[in-house]
Amino acid sequence: MRVSFIITIFVGALLLFLVQPMVGKILLPLLGGTPAVWNICMLFFQAMLLAGYAYAHLLTKLRDSRWQIVVHAIVMAAALIALPIALRSGSTAPTDGSPMMWLLGALLLSVGLPFFVVSTSSPLLQRWFATTGDPSARDPYFLYAASNAGSLLALLGYPLLVEPLLSLEDQRTTWSVGYGAFLVLTMACGVAVLRRVRSGGGPVGADAPEPPAPPPPSRRDYAKWVMLAFVPSSLMLGATQHITTDVAAIPLFWVIPLAIYLLTFVLAFSRRKIICLGLSNRMLNILTFPVLAISARWSSLPVSMILGLHFMLLFFAAMMCHGRLAESRPHPRFLTAFFLAIAVGGSLGGIFNAIIAPWLFDTVLEYPLLIAVAFFLRNRQMAGQLPPAVTKWVHRGLDFGVLAMTAAYVPLYTFLPGVDVVEMERTFFGVHWVVADEDQRWTAYYQGTTLHGIQMADDPGRSMGYYHDDTGIGQVYLRLAGDPRLERVGIVGLGTGALAARIEPGQHHTFYEIDPAVVRIARNPDLFTYLSDAREPPSIVLGDGRLSLAREPDDEFGMIVIDAFSSDAIPAHLLTTEAIDLYFRKLVPDGLLVIHVTNRHLDLGRLVAGLARDRGLILGEWMGAYEVEPSFDEGRFDARWLVMARDLGAFAPLLADPRWQPVVAPDDAPVWTDDYSNLLTILKWF
Repeated sequence: MRVSFIITIFVGALLLFLVQPMVGKILLPLLGGTPAVWNICMLFFQAMLLAGYAYAHLLTKLRDSRWQIVVHAIVMAAALIALPIALRSGSTAPTDGSPMMWLLGALLLSVGLPFFVVSTSSPLLQRWFATTGDPSARDPYFLYAASNAGSLLALLGYPLLVEPLLSLEDQRTTWSVGYGAFLVLTMACGVAVLRRVRSGGGPVGADAPEPPAPPPPSRRDYAKWVMLAFVPSSLMLGATQHITTDVAAIPLFWVIPLAIYLLTFVLAFSRRKIICLGLSNRMLNILTFPVLAISARWSSLPVSMILGLHFMLLFFAAMMCHGRLAESRPHPRFLTAFFLAIAVGGSLGGIFNAIIAPWLFDTVLEYPLLIAVAFFLRNRQMAGQLPPAVTKWVHRGLDFGVLAMTAAYVPLYTFLPGVDVVEMERTFFGVHWVVADEDQRWTAYYQGTTLHGIQMADDPGRSMGYYHDDTGIGQVYLRLAGDPRLERVGIVGLGTGALAARIEPGQHHTFYEIDPAVVRIARNPDLFTYLSDAREPPSIVLGDGRLSLAREPDDEFGMIVIDAFSSDAIPAHLLTTEAIDLYFRKLVPDGLLVIHVTNRHLDLGRLVAGLARDRGLILGEWMGAYEVEPSFDEGRFDARWLVMARDLGAFAPLLADPRWQPVVAPDDAPVWTDDYSNLLTILKWF
């Protein structure tokens, strides 16, 4: 019986955490690949988990175990109507305002009922097991470790095995089969409980009262459980958003923080204590200051070091909180109430990060704030034999230091020497801010810590930044002057609208931009005048660039520019074989695909080269940019632009300059598809 319960709980947890990255990946391209998608998904999953735990708590109030099993069988069977998991036909994200409510609705309709049913498995089956009379039934919390082990395996297995080997359609089918197996296993556990009751081996039944238990937990106990569950939940989401904003919003960087979070549950609730609370407290003393420092300032550290510091802090902070939860777990009679309190805390973490914090803060302040809260929850003990008075003053110093760094986070985050912040706004898609130097020589636009564009006060009609004459895109426009291919140009990514300055009379450019805030900034002549001063007014289409391009007629454009990657959180769905095929369907036969691949952490050039080779296309790069010294005050940035075409003939005007060089894909160049993208193949680790 013990083995059957372990297997069932393990399978339920496996399904629960396989579906999360799968559904997130289905939805991500519909919202431009923004990191906020995962936070909203996590809010939904935590809310459904809370609903599942509440259901399990109420169901076990039925004294007769037979009714518990019958009711649960009906609920499980009802979820079959929602399989296989898929988005509602014709569902499209709104282009005005925040798409949060649309996203929550899409999640509810596509995966709500199956996820709710599977989420009930851990507390409900543990409570059933506690009534069986099994020798281990007196402390069934070890089954929670089995549940989290299944969750951990699912999260690690998704990017390493499921995503590479199965298409999304195959993933949906496989998950449906797994749900059917889980239904059978759960009913088998229910039958085993009934048999034990009938044989007199278990205490549950209409006429079999449970033995007396200790007094119920106090309100203070519940408040402590909620708080200890809230902090690591919010911290995990904050770390996820911070990392996906600075690197990429892909399943790999969703599942690693969540896997760390679950691993701490496994370790905390296992019978053998591997990580003691004292070690977690000491590591928080060591890690908090450097993590706050690299979060507040624009770190140039290698990505491996950045990720390592954030992940270590998350691990030890969650380990401290979950370890204290495990130490305070109540009698099994109150098991479902205990897990309900944990679910409440986890849901509050999701609500705080996804809804409250974006409304309260102009910057992503919730992450350093929760780092500080976790720091103050630690036990104030020092290793060694320091006198109590010395220990007290040392901790006071540490507390003051963390408070000071947290209070200084926003000034440090937005600090640039000799620069004033003109405007700041936080939206679903990120933090936007416009700055100008003290001498009013230039105005620049940032999203997060990534520079997106600049305009010079003494030459406002000239494309600058990533678009000046010495860049690849600047040379394309100069070399194609008068070429009919420039008569219709599609550009994915608006930024400051700098390319509008290159529009000549008789030419029409269409910008595709997913974030309305970017459009407001670019159209505001008090900030940037590229759009308002354009010789031919361009069109602006709100929505995801790839989806918007798909609605355009074939052979519509002479050139398409993909300029959505200068931010470090790249929308991976714009660089897949299916995306490349779409772009070339929309291009005329000799059309050019121009891709901006400047990025701090990712070698996007290798990926584009692999895609070109896979689709039999020609790829070239402007090498002249490496001959020009970047200068912020002169409006020149480092910029790498690649140009793709069907054949060499399309390149003829560019090849007149020998600084245009062909790009040959290395043997190990990756190729991404809509079903598979492996960030590790292009990550700049050092």
